[in-house]
Amino acid sequence: MKVSVKALVLNKDGLILGLRRSETHPTKPFQWDLPGGLVEEGEDLIEAIKREIKEETGIDVENLKLLHVMAGSSSGGDYIITICYTCVSDTNEVKISWEHDQFEWLIANEFLSRDINDRTKTFIRMNNERK
Repeated sequence: MKVSVKALVLNKDGLILGLRRSETHPTKPFQWDLPGGLVEEGEDLIEAIKREIKEETGIDVENLKLLHVMAGSSSGGDYIITICYTCVSDTNEVKISWEHDQFEWLIANEFLSRDINDRTKTFIRMNNERK
């Protein structure tokens, strides 16, 4: 079993940060995604999502709130629990890592129209229902 963390990073205008996986990404290249990744053994969940966001975008976030938890099998056959948070960035300046080749700040409907997985769709829709 693996545990992953994801985040809907919102800017001051309420737009969601979307990242497009690069051609060399090990899974689902060119698919749009939220910042996040696997939790390291013994790592605190909040520290894990902050680390992943910093590694993938170069930004620091605040006001982390739990959005939803999902469990299921990954495309590789692993059983994975994904914990999604919402958080706020005070900057729109993003420095993407090797894992991604594009980023955009998107309204929810724009993000939902992209090539994204069902898990990401669920998180975006749940965030919309909270408003």
